[in-house]
Amino acid sequence: MAPAQGKSGEAAMMTFAFPAFLSGLLLLSVPLILHLMKRKPEFVRRFPSLFFFRKSLARKERRNSLLKYLVLICRLLGFACLALGFAYPVTASYRLKPQEATVVLIDGSFSMPDDVSIQRWLSAMSPENPTLFCIVSDSLNWSGNFESSRDGLETWFEKDRKTFRSSSFRTALIAADSRLGSVPAKNRRIAVLTDGQRVPWERVDFSRKLCNTSELKIEIPTRQKGGNLAAESVKQLQPYTEVTPRISVIAAVHNYNPAPQSVNLSVYLDDKEVDRAELTVPANGKAEAEFSLVPGKEFRPHAGEIRLYSTESAANCYHEDDIRYFALNPVRTPQIFYSGAVSGFIPEVLAVQRLDKNSVPLAEKADLLIFDSVPSGAAALAETQMKNGGTAVILRNSSRESAALLEHFGIRTRRKSVPGVQHLAMLQFEHPVLRDYLKVNAGSWFDILFFDVPHLTVPPEASVLAAFDNGAPAILELRSGAGRLFVFAARPGREATNWQTFGNFLPFWRELALLSVKPQKIPSELTAGASALTLPDGTVLSLDKPGNYPADGRICSVNVPPAESNPALIDTAGFAEKLLDPAVKARLETEFLSRDERLKAASSASSIWRALLAAALIFFLLEFLFANRTVRG
Repeated sequence: MAPAQGKSGEAAMMTFAFPAFLSGLLLLSVPLILHLMKRKPEFVRRFPSLFFFRKSLARKERRNSLLKYLVLICRLLGFACLALGFAYPVTASYRLKPQEATVVLIDGSFSMPDDVSIQRWLSAMSPENPTLFCIVSDSLNWSGNFESSRDGLETWFEKDRKTFRSSSFRTALIAADSRLGSVPAKNRRIAVLTDGQRVPWERVDFSRKLCNTSELKIEIPTRQKGGNLAAESVKQLQPYTEVTPRISVIAAVHNYNPAPQSVNLSVYLDDKEVDRAELTVPANGKAEAEFSLVPGKEFRPHAGEIRLYSTESAANCYHEDDIRYFALNPVRTPQIFYSGAVSGFIPEVLAVQRLDKNSVPLAEKADLLIFDSVPSGAAALAETQMKNGGTAVILRNSSRESAALLEHFGIRTRRKSVPGVQHLAMLQFEHPVLRDYLKVNAGSWFDILFFDVPHLTVPPEASVLAAFDNGAPAILELRSGAGRLFVFAARPGREATNWQTFGNFLPFWRELALLSVKPQKIPSELTAGASALTLPDGTVLSLDKPGNYPADGRICSVNVPPAESNPALIDTAGFAEKLLDPAVKARLETEFLSRDERLKAASSASSIWRALLAAALIFFLLEFLFANRTVRG
């Protein structure tokens, strides 16, 4: 009889102390055979002289037929109770303890070979060896619970055995050890099926012992041979705007071989090849190739691919990382509001909207808010706009309103300005707005003239992006809410500076405008994984497979994890000794209950053998009673 599982892992099971007596159930065939032999013959010969006797005995024969069936039933039940009673049935409670319990961890990364099989472990499954399977990637895909039957496991394995993700045994080993703790088996085994790659073992904590596992087996069915070449990344150099005729991208290729390798790269834009290049990648190093792409007249998202081709198959053992997906997503035009004179220099270089009373609700959600003059309520408006993630700019002038607005944000202006002409002596070129100037001539910044510059007191939380010769700050940046605030000590005007006459004036303000665009909720590039991305409209984007996917009016590129492209192997010898605790095996052997001990425990438990013998006696008495009441005719 199957055991009934209790809340605490206890099981109640019907067993027999003397199962040989169950052979007595074969005696049930004797009454059945005798009953069949005494049945009436198939062909009945009628005699005229007995015609009237049959009518007189018909009623008695019907009663005799019913009594004969009752006699047969009581006789069968009597023999059955007699055999079961001598077999001594008992109900014993004990912990279910199969001989072995196994958890098979299968490396599910894309570096695993296609010919991995679990047939050996499926064949070994039995009630004495329940088995649990798990496909390991960046998440754990369990086959269910510990099973003794292979039904459905082959289909599950073929469907989910290989992913495009990276794998790590750190969490998998801990979870498998925890699950083994729920199965009180004599031997608790973890079997790891992997390709010997170093990546899954890099984060494993070998100082942490497994507290429920007595055996750890690491099997490597097929070791990968050779190196690998991977299209590792694609970097877009310019934002894609309506005024950008060409977009430059840099593709990086990683060579995991001890010798230099030649590869061919092809660039596809919207499924059409637009460029190609031949590249020599140094041994165990990287190389880059730059491509110039023309998005076309239609200003919309474009899906791109970098495809890698190598003539030496031994040098490129993984093909899942031969394609790198990228996207050219349009950068929307920033919404800019400007408070100041229309004849100023800022409206000449940026497409701005005038700030007035009617436009305040829109300005609160603007990307960029520029105060060249200070209207009433400017401080509250700037606070709200930056709280919404926008960027505010204060162009300091000599008015009281400007000084009050600066003081609202903790910036004080000394009464006396520094007389004479000042130059810029320091710029933070690592800032995103100034970063690209290092690639061209940055010296022109230090030729700009500033007249009668003020001296601003910098609050502790502010960053100085540029400073004058005398050390006074020229450009400040402060974080406020979800946005940022830029403060310029001199507004672009003839009375304060000649900056507007330099070639870097226009690019600077356009870079600042692009920086102010609020970041998209959906990143342009993601790594393949088990998680999913919920779009603003509520739809769910699965990240299981690499590719370019439309998402919320943009294109989201999903790529394989770069770390998995490294084919470096690791020697797993000694891992079992590092992870296993020898005390676990000794404890399990002590706690394990053998089959003989189970029967011994069962024989000491309560039994119903007396009730079965009493029932046998009652059935035999009923059989005797019914047999004597039959009318012989």
